[in-house]
Amino acid sequence: SSRFEEEEEDEGLAWWAAQLEGVPQCIALPATTPRPPVQATAGRHVRIHIGHQLMARLWPLCHAAGATLNSVLLTMWSVLLLRLSGDRDVVVGVPHSMRHSADLHEVVGMFINTLPLRFQQSDESVRQRIRRTQHHVGRALQHADVALYRIVRACGRDRLECL
Repeated sequence: SSRFEEEEEDEGLAWWAAQLEGVPQCIALPATTPRPPVQATAGRHVRIHIGHQLMARLWPLCHAAGATLNSVLLTMWSVLLLRLSGDRDVVVGVPHSMRHSADLHEVVGMFINTLPLRFQQSDESVRQRIRRTQHHVGRALQHADVALYRIVRACGRDRLECL
């Protein structure tokens, strides 16, 4: 890697550390069952269908806020997590494709990074929250090349402390 790339990554790490400074280690979501004594890695798949009626209400919200459907749904998800947890701060991991380089277009494999996006409780209107999410995602994408494990280390955190 070149010196320029290293400086760019250091700048990205500094940006992420500033964004995530002081975030709580765990989210306090209500659980229907207690955590098992030994961590398990088996997961479940939940399919959610957004019907035509709901989509007919979401698109005008996207247009009114000047945002993508992704930003609208991400905003709604963060508000739900904030309300369910009672916390004032949550971090949502958002997958991001790392295939923006033309060199990777012909390479087989998965190139994905997780972006830890911070959301905080606020009294903003729905449109303002969506606009802020849209802006925040745009800023995060400017620093998307920094690997999640490096962000976690730069923040001095152990992401498994909650388990």
